[in-house]
Amino acid sequence: MNFLFLLRETGAVIRRRPIATIAFSAMFVIGIMCGILIDKPSAIECYYLNYCDNYIYRIFSESPGGIFLDRLLGSAFFLILVVPSALTIFCVPLQGFLVFYKGFVFGTVTVILVSVYKFSGFLVWLIVLLPQTLLFSLVYILISVIAFDCAGESRCRGGGCGGIRDFLIYLLLAAVAAVICALLEFLIVCLIFRPVSKVL
Repeated sequence: MNFLFLLRETGAVIRRRPIATIAFSAMFVIGIMCGILIDKPSAIECYYLNYCDNYIYRIFSESPGGIFLDRLLGSAFFLILVVPSALTIFCVPLQGFLVFYKGFVFGTVTVILVSVYKFSGFLVWLIVLLPQTLLFSLVYILISVIAFDCAGESRCRGGGCGGIRDFLIYLLLAAVAAVICALLEFLIVCLIFRPVSKVL
């Protein structure tokens, strides 16, 4: 399979499953809105405040290699949890929850970065966090739709491993895309954000 063929196949899956694509995208947006608007318990607020403190410290003071490693591990965790959705259609609600949670974390972190760290937090959000999050979330929504399609097709055919083999190829591509997203964040911090923040 070449890359162009996989892109066409991905487009075909999205056209075949428009409701799943819209539903997963909506869950991500709803998660962001909930993360921004809903008051969180103090324990959750404290957890994400510590997360943001650590994130900001790594960007400004420490080597950003830790951010790269954390992002890789987090992306791998989310991608591994897609696999059950490709095996059975009954895991789709779990996948919807994970997409929602991804949006919720982004919304919560957005509020903390902007409200606590003011202008510097907004710059971190805009230059560092936003591009990486949007790219990985797009990849994650696409692989979620492909997993749903794979489970649906397997159910219609009464099983078989052809669909699973194809899904594993897409999962591998999603993993490569996740590495690219993490590398993009790392390079933005090293090559753009740190030099710009020193000037400002």
